[in-house]
Amino acid sequence: MKRGVIVYNPTAGQKDRRKQINGVIDRARERGLELINAPTQGPGDATEIVRTFLKRELDVVVASGGDGTISEAAAGLVGSAVPLAVLPAGTSNVLAVELGIPRDVDAAEALLTEGIPTPIPIADAEGRPFLMWAGTGIDARVMDKMNLTLKRWLGRSGIFFTAADQFASYE
Repeated sequence: MKRGVIVYNPTAGQKDRRKQINGVIDRARERGLELINAPTQGPGDATEIVRTFLKRELDVVVASGGDGTISEAAAGLVGSAVPLAVLPAGTSNVLAVELGIPRDVDAAEALLTEGIPTPIPIADAEGRPFLMWAGTGIDARVMDKMNLTLKRWLGRSGIFFTAADQFASYE
């Protein structure tokens, strides 16, 4: 049986994330993959969880959440040969879209045991690893000032209000 850890943001996606993740764990076990349940509690947790569990000689790290959770989990894997599996459950999941991973967790779940690992480069910006882009200027300001409540309630539309506000006041 292969071993892994599933790091997830319990506030991303549908309301009963813990139940959804427990279902993923149960179905993975049936396919020969034992996953340790590891919810995050705040920013930076996914990186630390991954680093802690890497000491247990894992076969895979599964990250489920939005782009932030996925990025944090990938940062924890820097220097390791352990593959990262992505189960998208956030607002936009840009990385999953770019990699052709289904946006639905249940559809993406099959890739845990049937997917073929594909190497992707990890870049670095002042000691912070990232997978897709690093924002500066207004992009960075919008992400820094994001109203998370609006984003959770309205999804991608919630980002618009922060972007419009920052655009109007951007020097």
